[in-house]
Amino acid sequence: MDYEEEQQMELQAVQAIYMDDYKELEGDGTAFELTLVPETGGDNNHVSLTLSVEYTATYPETPPILSCRAVRGLTDEQATECEAMLKEAAASDEMLGNAMVYMLAERAQ
Repeated sequence: MDYEEEQQMELQAVQAIYMDDYKELEGDGTAFELTLVPETGGDNNHVSLTLSVEYTATYPETPPILSCRAVRGLTDEQATECEAMLKEAAASDEMLGNAMVYMLAERAQ
């Protein structure tokens, strides 16, 4: 598996899907943030969080490094619970070996 090619293809898809809610972090292009809100309510949502993703060298065979930060309407504890749920999902046999950032973002929403 060509890890770098897999990562670049997923990055392009994630950028296209999340557009303004996607922010590349400084570095070699393998770390980024997504600002997520629940799918219902659009701009009227009262909660949001930031999902930070950093690809590992062997992603998607290994899970990415994930962290969640409350932006609006969530406590730090709720963001931590979300982060734990996403890390568990990312390490599951169901996700490993596949591009998973979109599926993880969907779960967070």
